[in-house]
Amino acid sequence: MSDDKNRKGPEDPNRINLNQPYEVSYWTEELSINEASLRIGVKEVGVMVVEVRAWLKRPENSWRIVN
Repeated sequence: MSDDKNRKGPEDPNRINLNQPYEVSYWTEELSINEASLRIGVKEVGVMVVEVRAWLKRPENSWRIVN
């Protein structure tokens, strides 16, 4: 599938694709974190949204929340 520059949400709502700027934008807003925290979370636990959400809820990661 070619890149759709008008997309606003993720292609797969269960996975975070850091290679698509619109997905990075979507997930940083959805998770209320900055891009650096998103990239660290994906590096730590993988691309599954449920795993990144769980990682963000860990007490040692609470400082990553932007809002």
